[in-house]
Amino acid sequence: MLPWCHVLHFYQPPTQDLALTETVLQSCYLPLLDILQRHPQAHFTINLSGSLLEQLAKIPGHDFFERLTTLVQRGQVEILQSPIFHPLLPLTPVTISR
Repeated sequence: MLPWCHVLHFYQPPTQDLALTETVLQSCYLPLLDILQRHPQAHFTINLSGSLLEQLAKIPGHDFFERLTTLVQRGQVEILQSPIFHPLLPLTPVTISR
């Protein structure tokens, strides 16, 4: 059997209005974290874009980071991060560390 990995992609473009990001936070991201907290048998990898993280840091009055930290500490969530500006990724030199 092939291994299967569930990856949730949390992304908002860097030029997006913060009010829209807050709407997405309240209607999508926080409810999804609630579901994961209520179902400890569920395991996911969450891809967090740098642009979303910058925006969430500017929005007051939410506990997104605390909830996510709890899920990571419980071993339910693994974090995968992607760059702020995706079109620049192919221009990034490959570095191999040994």
